[in-house]
Amino acid sequence: MTQIWDLIIIGAGPAGATAAIYAARACLKVLILEKDIVGGKLNKTLFIDNYPGYLDRNGIQLADNIYSQLKELQIETQLEEVIEITQSQEIWEIKTKSSKIFKSYSVLITTGLREKKLEIENELEYYSKGVSYCAICEGNLYAGEEVVVVGGGNSALEESIYLSAIVSKLKLVHRRREFRGDEILLRELQKKENVSIHTPYRPVRVLVEGDRVSGLEVEQAETGEKIQLSAKAVFIFIGLLPETDFLSKLELKRNSFGFVYVDEQMRTNLKGLFAAGDVINKELRQIVTAMNDGSIAAISIKNYLKEIKKD
Repeated sequence: MTQIWDLIIIGAGPAGATAAIYAARACLKVLILEKDIVGGKLNKTLFIDNYPGYLDRNGIQLADNIYSQLKELQIETQLEEVIEITQSQEIWEIKTKSSKIFKSYSVLITTGLREKKLEIENELEYYSKGVSYCAICEGNLYAGEEVVVVGGGNSALEESIYLSAIVSKLKLVHRRREFRGDEILLRELQKKENVSIHTPYRPVRVLVEGDRVSGLEVEQAETGEKIQLSAKAVFIFIGLLPETDFLSKLELKRNSFGFVYVDEQMRTNLKGLFAAGDVINKELRQIVTAMNDGSIAAISIKNYLKEIKKD
């Protein structure tokens, strides 16, 4: 007989992990399904400067701490990628890529964000062959080499600062003259002698030689002039989109980008389905706000389960 969980949480980032901790302490039978690694994008975050009381500043360490706490509370976590969710009466059925099926009275979506793509020639074909979306993951592979970074927000600036200490030369490309990122980060980057900034330029195609990246062709946004920037790697940081494609068969209210609409209790428009963290439609996406969402969701789910089991 298939076990029916009180709560299945999809995603083990800060929101999902916090919700799991609160749910476990409320004596709910909770299962986390995570397709990658506990901690989510914390594992790709080198410095954390705005988390109160956390002086280590290291995202990977915080992710490891979260994982240790989940184990201490004996919260079951399985590495599974969810591909579809359906509901029959008050039971949710979750299907995974490995053909497993899980059942639960409630589901919490905390799948977070994925990197936006430039959608230019050779980008996807040369992923991990010189095209990257994570400096902390692959930056050391290009120590002493020339690299290009694309983007104009905080992620692009922070990753450029990190990479500048590793590579011989860094070329930052942004399609506008003005950067969206914090001025303090831009000023720090401009002090780096091995960094050149190219604005306003639009990426056209990833240049390749054989099976490796050799640079990036860019176009001047105002004149249309094209130039080629030589590089062993192209790091792309142009924004993030919600990981909600697997919810497309549900009549779930989402905005045009795919972010999930919830109320103040993290409830979606579908009974028994909740969402929290970066995946929901909101203004501020930070570690502390994700954890706040997760705690609210857990309490809301506990109250929901009381109601349906009372009936």
